[in-house]
Amino acid sequence: MHPTPPAADPPPTSRNRLLHAGFLLVTGGLGLLSLATIGLLNTGFDALWAGMLMAVAPVPLYVALALWIDRYEPEPRRMLAYTFLWGATGAVFISLVLNTANGILLSALGLGELTAALSAPWVEEGAKGIALLALYAWKADEFDNVTDGIVYAS
Repeated sequence: MHPTPPAADPPPTSRNRLLHAGFLLVTGGLGLLSLATIGLLNTGFDALWAGMLMAVAPVPLYVALALWIDRYEPEPRRMLAYTFLWGATGAVFISLVLNTANGILLSALGLGELTAALSAPWVEEGAKGIALLALYAWKADEFDNVTDGIVYAS
């Protein structure tokens, strides 16, 4: 069986263009806000750059793996880009806010050292998972099988 060419994106309507622009504006803003918050308040810019380098370095491998898994029935590239952008910006911002709040709460209870174990996994994966559920509700026709869910999640 030969791989199928990538799925074509539908022609954009003016409403779709507005939604796409809004999504890009929101995710871009959340990404910049997250970077500024981490760089200014949490780690400093030297540690921020080192962390970004370590986080971004394996991304091409992960993207290649996801595209390889999706080679027989490719998902629309725009949908893949949106899920990637959400995971890289919106989910990071939500995680930053909620993990900070949970850290303050757990510290007040004398359990601050457990924040990474009690808050981070639930908040971070939940922020990404809720977006996948929303994508499924919005574009259920793009979820044909389990592989689609794996590809969008990765």
